[in-house]
Amino acid sequence: DARFLRRLTSATGGQLLRADQPTSLRETFARVLAEMRARYLLSFSPTAPATPGWHTLTVRLRRPGRVVARPGYMMPASPD
Repeated sequence: DARFLRRLTSATGGQLLRADQPTSLRETFARVLAEMRARYLLSFSPTAPATPGWHTLTVRLRRPGRVVARPGYMMPASPD
């Protein structure tokens, strides 16, 4: 189901790529490789004690560009 896959990739910071023709598979794969070469990994640690639940993340650039990121993360409740 393409709609489910679009929602899944949007929620995880991914991207849905299609290769409907065997000839487009090579082009799609080359595009993925090019994007992988241009990736950065950002991480952060909260300064305050993490509260359980959803925490929204926002990534902003100082210069024009494109960011692909998850919209946030879920902090589970600590088991008692």
